[in-house]
Amino acid sequence: MNKEHVKTVVLTLLVIISCILTYKSWSYTAEFETIDTTLSPSPMASQGEDVTFGDVIRAYQVVYATEQEEIGTVDKDVIAEIQKLFNKKEVQFLNHPESINQLKADALIEGSEMLLIDYYSEIPARTFFTMLKSEIDENFVDFQFDRVFLELHDNYVVFNFFNSERTMFIPYRIDVGKDEVIQIINRNSDKFTDYSMVITNEATSNRLTAIYGPKSPGKKTVHQFIPSTISVSAMNETLFTQSNIEQKQTKDITVYEADTEIATYTSSNYQYTFMNLKGSDVNELSPYRSIEKSFIFLNGHMGLTSRYTLLEYDSDDNLVVYRPLINNYIVFSDEIMSEIYVKIGKTTITEYSRPMIQLNANIPSDLSVTLEDIEKVRYQIVLHEDYELSKVSKIIIAYDLKHNTDQSELNVVEYTPSWYILYDGEWIKYDIGEEA
Repeated sequence: MNKEHVKTVVLTLLVIISCILTYKSWSYTAEFETIDTTLSPSPMASQGEDVTFGDVIRAYQVVYATEQEEIGTVDKDVIAEIQKLFNKKEVQFLNHPESINQLKADALIEGSEMLLIDYYSEIPARTFFTMLKSEIDENFVDFQFDRVFLELHDNYVVFNFFNSERTMFIPYRIDVGKDEVIQIINRNSDKFTDYSMVITNEATSNRLTAIYGPKSPGKKTVHQFIPSTISVSAMNETLFTQSNIEQKQTKDITVYEADTEIATYTSSNYQYTFMNLKGSDVNELSPYRSIEKSFIFLNGHMGLTSRYTLLEYDSDDNLVVYRPLINNYIVFSDEIMSEIYVKIGKTTITEYSRPMIQLNANIPSDLSVTLEDIEKVRYQIVLHEDYELSKVSKIIIAYDLKHNTDQSELNVVEYTPSWYILYDGEWIKYDIGEEA
């Protein structure tokens, strides 16, 4: 009889304990405390940002040269401050395009000071002045350029626009005094570094047309980030005008099809491409209108952020290309989709390709690389049997984006600084030093 009582008591206790534990597990609320994760936010804007036209029409460097020194900067705030001086000013067309030679170049430089603004590729002058929200003279003549030489006078500045071949230029005048420009340079002197002039061919043989770049960039930090992906479904919902979308998958490629629209997503390099099969590839718009149309399209669904810049407009393929920047330097990659490109058709966008990756957190790292002096870069190109120095038209510092091979648990991407050259019209990574 006693054993039965004990069993009853034990079973009763077990039932009571079980009820208490069940209640506690259902009603439990976790208590969190702030801890140091050693991760810091990305310095780049997140996906889905409303940007202005001026945010993406961005020069990559400003060079100030005197008889004593050549200095330059890639700092976007300095470049923006200089450009702001000319905002909403009237632009006076001075002359038709002229040929440029050594004699003309010498005549343009009346004093010992030069201020040059360089772009990655040619853009229309109308695009430049639209960015500045300037009033354009009725006699305005558009012109494709990738360098601006600011001819500084006491009461006005002449913008001399040079084409990429350095064979032609055209001047425009804006009434802003020289002192205002020089004050910005002096005020931001700590953001300028020593630059060197590089001559590669006849087209770059004088101070106005030479290639300029940082003289001795030295040690540069390698940046690591944890990325995340943008929703492909959300992108499809934004771009597809039809609801009957079929999905097919082969290995790492997913295809989405409708009657007149198709999209593909490649997970290995995060590339998303949308094509409007009904649109005409013929484009009768001017380069200025094509660039503007691509911007309106991208901004319409917040497809850009302020870290993107216009890289080029290819009139042969009706293609507008944007690339991201990190710490004021442009990003290239052979492994991961990094650029945004838009093909402009007669009445609509015919093709749109973009990376579906965004950066969440910067992982602290002690990794760095030391970049060679620009003169050594030039010298090694001269020595290399597979390269011709005369085909080099730009030398810049950029980031090479790759997957980090040392990480197994986290999908880390890595941005490594490197010299890049525009060689025979194509951007390539300079990595020939050890081979020369």
